[in-house]
This record gives sequence, structure tokens and C-alpha cells, in this order.
Amino acid sequence: MLGGVDAIAQASRAQSEGMAQAHAAVAQMAGGARDNALLMDEAGAAASPLRRQTQALLRTVRRFIIDELPAPALPSSTGHRGARP
Repeated sequence: MLGGVDAIAQASRAQSEGMAQAHAAVAQMAGGARDNALLMDEAGAAASPLRRQTQALLRTVRRFIIDELPAPALPSSTGHRGARP
């Protein structure tokens, strides 16, 4: 009978250790999820000013866009490179 009680006590300790490890793993995953949520909040907060800066840059660049450019000059058919008329 004493052997049966020892076996039950040993199994109970093993189960308790397993539960402690599972609890630690769940706590670690919860911490990682919390960290990820904070990073996502920070990324969202950073995106808004970036969007405004991008829009401002686009408005500035639009001033320099030329809709129609003249056709580039074709090289002369004489074959003389670098020669000036």
C-alpha cells in the first residue's frame, strides 16, 4: 500500500511541474502578444504623420511635373560624334 501512495505522490508532483511549465509558457505567450499589440499601436501612430508628409511631398513635386516635353533632338546622320556645326 505504501508503494501505491508513493506512486500517487510522484505522479502528483510530475503533474504539478507540468502545470507550472504550461502556466509559464502561457504567460510568456501573453507577454509576446502584449508586446506585439504595443508595436502595432506605435506603427499606427507613426503612419499618420508619414501619410501627411507624403501628401505634402506629392503636392510639392506636382509643381515640377511637366505634362508635355518636347521630343528630344535626334543625332545627325553624318556620323560625326561630338562635332559642332
